[in-house]
Amino acid sequence: MVQWYRTLNRKNPNNKDTNNKDTNNSNSNYRNSENKNFDKIYRVAAKLLKAAGICAIMIVITACTEQNELSYQKLSETEEAEGLTSKQPWDEEMNEEELSEGQDKNSSIRQSRECYVYVCGEVNRPGVYTFPEGSRVFEVIDAAEGYTEYAAENHINQAEKIVDGMKLVVPSIEEAQQLEAEADRKKSKLVDINIADKDELMTLPGIGEGRAEAILAYREQNGGFKTPEDLLKVDGIKQGIYDKLKAFIIVT
Repeated sequence: MVQWYRTLNRKNPNNKDTNNKDTNNSNSNYRNSENKNFDKIYRVAAKLLKAAGICAIMIVITACTEQNELSYQKLSETEEAEGLTSKQPWDEEMNEEELSEGQDKNSSIRQSRECYVYVCGEVNRPGVYTFPEGSRVFEVIDAAEGYTEYAAENHINQAEKIVDGMKLVVPSIEEAQQLEAEADRKKSKLVDINIADKDELMTLPGIGEGRAEAILAYREQNGGFKTPEDLLKVDGIKQGIYDKLKAFIIVT
């Protein structure tokens, strides 16, 4: 039998090559099949790894979110326990709106307030009158039925705004003249010896407390001074003292 196989091989030299080719083809097909299987396994593994990575990221994000929520909840509880509140931008807007509404309400309240004014002097009906805040003096005069014939109308600023608790005195023409003279005297820094009090008289050169009292006594006894030189009739005032103060006195 062995002899026959050897004879057959000698007769068919290509038979060995054919067997080798078949073996090589079989090995090549096996390797290709293994490569395909490996590729499939690699792709499946890659997908699994990708899915596992996504799941891990989601788990981390979820854990962080839960941790932040817990921290915020603890902070809120702490603030509530301490009586604190967190300010949000919309809270500030609400506060501004509430403040604006409060200012509008206060403005309307101020506009609706009433002012009590006491008017007296040269008016036909002196008394206390009530007016809305922001009213003017001329409205007060109208309510008092106008001026009397002796009133110094030009002495009053009729466009002035009234205030609550105001006292409005309308002077007579004579009183207005006296007020104007006194104002002029104060501006000129001259002392009117007919109306000056003790303190004003003592501001004059050479006039102390005793001489000031003597001037007041003379004025009371004689009805005042007619000229500045009448000061020489006062006890204790001589020509030398008069010469020092004559530039600072007037007589009205």
